[in-house]
Amino acid sequence: MLRITPAALSVFLAAMLLSAVRASAAGIEYPAAGHFDPAEGTIELWITPMVDDLYPPDDGKYRKLFDLFSVVSPDNWSCVSTWARYKAQIGPRVSMSSKKMNKGLSTLLASMKEVRVWKKGERRHFAFVWKGRDMAMYSDGQRISEEHQQGVGLDGSMAGIPFFIGNKDGDDAPVILNAVRISSIAKPAAALADAEPREEIFTLLLDRFDVPKKLEGGRTRPEAMHSLQDGATGGKILGHARFVTQPTAGLALYKESAGGK
Repeated sequence: MLRITPAALSVFLAAMLLSAVRASAAGIEYPAAGHFDPAEGTIELWITPMVDDLYPPDDGKYRKLFDLFSVVSPDNWSCVSTWARYKAQIGPRVSMSSKKMNKGLSTLLASMKEVRVWKKGERRHFAFVWKGRDMAMYSDGQRISEEHQQGVGLDGSMAGIPFFIGNKDGDDAPVILNAVRISSIAKPAAALADAEPREEIFTLLLDRFDVPKKLEGGRTRPEAMHSLQDGATGGKILGHARFVTQPTAGLALYKESAGGK
């Protein structure tokens, strides 16, 4: 008779839960290894919002509307970007959290007064820059938030860790992803002004969705990709994320009936 220990059952249930979450997620993922360096880098997203209600009224409560990107090292650290509102703060947020830090959580917030108002159907350029514990966010080349801290930054192996764009909890991210670029350096502000998704000497990953894409096994073929693990040819499209051509060409991170309302 087969006996299952509590520990084995716990591992099995955790694997099943992760599988269910991945199945319901809407977005695209890449291997973090070779693309995301926890010590330094720049993540840039060109995205087009597809709903009008990105700025809900202040009800005094924290309210997350959707995730932009996430990379998580279990039981070690996480780097997560969301679009959320909390009191007067509204718009993109980035949290870098590590159990090794004296101050475990560092969060960048953009206020409604600082970020240019994003509107439905208008393409935007969002950038997150970090080097150690120094972080900054940019919207269309404008610095909207920054933080400088002393202490230990993120570190550790990237093996087996995904870099995910979109919502991993099954909810829709009401945006069209036009392009993503990850760089090996913390870019200065001048390099983010009027930025376009082109390959540069420090580009680790560049994937454009506003051009025709040939998929191979549900994966994209990026213009530049530093690391090809497990024979992967590019980003893996998950859930109901899909390519669209209207009102702008890109990868829609929402169900067909959910966006463009």
